[in-house]
Amino acid sequence: MSHLIHLTIKFLFLFISHIHSCQWSSTQCGCAQTSASTHHRIVGGTQAKPHSWPWIVSVRQYGSHICGGVLITDRHVLTAAHCFPSYHPGNRKHYSFAMGHHRIQEKYFVAKAKRIVLHASYNTNGKSINDIALIELDQTVDFNNSRFGFICLPLKHVSEGEAYPPIGKETWVVGWGTTRYEGQVSQILMQVAVPITTNKGCKEVITTPAKQVCAGYDKGGKDSCQGDSGGPLVIDIGQGVFELIGLVSFGIGCAKYMKPGIYTRVSSYIDWINTIIKPTKPDSISNEIPMPHALLSSKFDYRKLSYFTEEKLGQATDRTEYDDNFEEMLARADRTKIWTERLTSHVETILQPNINERLEEFILTKLDQKSLNKPNIHEQLGHCMCEAGNDFGPSTQYGSALIKCGQFHQKLGIAHKEFIQSVATSFMQPLKSFLDGEMRSLTKERRTLEIKRLDLDAAKSKKKKAKITTSSAIVAMADSSDIELRHTQAEFDRQLEITRLMLDGLNNSHNHHLRCLNDLVESELQYHRQSVQILEDLRKQLGLTKSTMNSSIAPSTSRTMQTPRTATVKFDYDASDPNELSVLAKETVNIILDNNEKLSNDADWITIERPHTKERGRIPRAYLHIDNLSS
Repeated sequence: MSHLIHLTIKFLFLFISHIHSCQWSSTQCGCAQTSASTHHRIVGGTQAKPHSWPWIVSVRQYGSHICGGVLITDRHVLTAAHCFPSYHPGNRKHYSFAMGHHRIQEKYFVAKAKRIVLHASYNTNGKSINDIALIELDQTVDFNNSRFGFICLPLKHVSEGEAYPPIGKETWVVGWGTTRYEGQVSQILMQVAVPITTNKGCKEVITTPAKQVCAGYDKGGKDSCQGDSGGPLVIDIGQGVFELIGLVSFGIGCAKYMKPGIYTRVSSYIDWINTIIKPTKPDSISNEIPMPHALLSSKFDYRKLSYFTEEKLGQATDRTEYDDNFEEMLARADRTKIWTERLTSHVETILQPNINERLEEFILTKLDQKSLNKPNIHEQLGHCMCEAGNDFGPSTQYGSALIKCGQFHQKLGIAHKEFIQSVATSFMQPLKSFLDGEMRSLTKERRTLEIKRLDLDAAKSKKKKAKITTSSAIVAMADSSDIELRHTQAEFDRQLEITRLMLDGLNNSHNHHLRCLNDLVESELQYHRQSVQILEDLRKQLGLTKSTMNSSIAPSTSRTMQTPRTATVKFDYDASDPNELSVLAKETVNIILDNNEKLSNDADWITIERPHTKERGRIPRAYLHIDNLSS
């Protein structure tokens, strides 16, 4: 019966929306200001029209985009729980939430978090069940501004074995994520259309279909990617009104064959969302507050847990605040950890671009086995050249040249191995030792400090309550609370000093990392010098002259040195073809011409290039104002 009622409501809604198209207003949910275009698709996609998805949110840490999110009320944002991997109340202020912008660097409206609630049952075992978080903003979003809107939450709960949305139904993903795996974050909001699927790749990963949903093409090519996490998966339920189906959770690579994107199914969490947004009693949300692991230990008493809950609900009045200098030291430690991890990761990628080889070396290291001394790509090329030269015949000119090239490429391979060893010793090992040693110890001390602070605040609260009454029993309790307060204050001060000393030690760590960075540059310089010398020797062996080498590259050099002709975009233009480029009014672009080609006054289309991103595409000439430069 309830299913029939839902279908009736759905039918009436679609009938009414057929008569009245979605018109933006401060009370209308899910109303996009422009219909989704099939030409606009994040991996395999292009740009969204500015402000066409008014509910999209950029989740930022230290001001940098890390995830997407979606507005569901004027004070609440939904996103993925995995966007906050090391969240604790002390670092809440490091996160901000930007909205109302199209380009990622814009700061049209930025809010902080009043509280961040991760689902209590979220796990990181690779399946990412309950990968959902709700943020309460510290200020209200003005829905009278047409740049802002909120998404419609789903009404339908999915029953076991039921498919909703239907398989093959087109959905949309929006975000500023990377346009390829391990690529750079997009500077402009992107959108992609993907169908709901239950293919083999989906079934291999999903264990709870009622809480997760897959979307993507079997052949790949279009998908959400890194940086889109937490962003919305929406469906058009009629006349430009969109309903939130899922949140970007995870995937295997991006847009790969039979590897769809995995999304948290929002309809399964409506009760959880309503409980947090509109709590009926304190207990209704206490279970959803993310507790530090130390608070869940058997040694932790109920009074401390109760105070922690009051603090999270904003009801605690005796919270011990750290001074501004200490807060800055904590933030600096967080930045140090994050950037050290990123630096080592990127240097690892340079040393070994093949992720499979890196994984093999990691496994061998964990098994205490030496990594295999495999030939690298230079040595493999050298070996191939030598074999080819011997096959053609060492006495032939081509065969002899191949053998010489092979021998010198093997030398390049040896030089590259020496470079890897040098960087691993002078840069990678010190920074990884810092993360595994000093930073891990600091994290442990910070966790202990947080527990000591809770002990102190709970003791202050107990002391304050004891002063209210005057009975003899309470007076005795007050004396006991005085002793407890002095003890917890001393413990807190001691732990605070220990943590402060460890934070001060980061200055020495930064100095050490600076020396490691200098060693990295020296290793790179030595490697490239050695490589140049090897290639110079090879050039002499082959009998090549510098004039011959220079003449072969002269044309391309002269072309690159030419000053490009520029133009200014008159009006916004949305690409309708893969060979075209979407641009905004007042952008300055370069005009691309072939060698010695003149700019024709009769040309209807002109190929242009963005100076910074090097994106190229065609645009109608009428949309451009050509600068008056000599052609």
